[in-house]
Amino acid sequence: MAGGAIPAAIPAAIPAAIPGRHPGEGRDPPGPKRRSARTRWAPTSVGVTRHLFRAAEGESRGRTPPPPHAIAGRSLTIPVKPKLSLKGRGLQYLAQREHSRSELRQKLLRHARAEAAAACHPAACHPGESRDLHRPGFDLPGAGQAEPPPSDTPATSPEDTVDAILDWLQAHRYLSEERFVESRVHARASRYGNLRIRQELAQHGVTLSAEEARSLKDSEFARARDVWRRKFGEPPADAADRARQMRFLGGRGFSPEVIRRVVQGGSSADDD
Repeated sequence: MAGGAIPAAIPAAIPAAIPGRHPGEGRDPPGPKRRSARTRWAPTSVGVTRHLFRAAEGESRGRTPPPPHAIAGRSLTIPVKPKLSLKGRGLQYLAQREHSRSELRQKLLRHARAEAAAACHPAACHPGESRDLHRPGFDLPGAGQAEPPPSDTPATSPEDTVDAILDWLQAHRYLSEERFVESRVHARASRYGNLRIRQELAQHGVTLSAEEARSLKDSEFARARDVWRRKFGEPPADAADRARQMRFLGGRGFSPEVIRRVVQGGSSADDD
């Protein structure tokens, strides 16, 4: 470096030091920013997502992942979970709590009519079949499905199907209106009067037996007194307060005679 001469390798290494050139000028343009496989392709199903994870793993190991159109064009078969039958739904409802026949019939009829409507749809799939999400022409009505064989038996209405299931449940003692009445009376007797209980049972199409009706009548005053004590606990101060307490007990379904005795302090004469 005699005489202060600059070596030839230095200007190439520091192009910004040469007058008339801007920083970064003369360098190779930066390449496109590398993105991961997860952000490059949008997954369309569970199979595509699993394939993308494998592609990302292979990319990290130095392997080239397949292009997105190769993944989207593949046939992905996803099995359909078989639906619960109407009899199975009825047993499931009865396992939760007791039902009356009319209440269980309304619940099963909703499912039966929905299944009948789905069976009439040309693009409906039967339970247990698989759906090909990427087969060409799958969206066309009837594509990929076999024509049902002709049947000589007349189609059964949803009402007849549900009634036959209810008869089977009653014959095997899974459905019992006696147990329903007993459970409903047990759940309502501590809070409501006889009128309210009878009205609720009538909505389900059932009635009290003679023994249950007599038992409720004998215990109605004691039950009304317990409800009154939990709500108020003291006699009414004036006529307006007395009317308010009587309206409350009337809304709970107690008889007028029992309400009058409870509000007017008739309990003291019957405690013995």
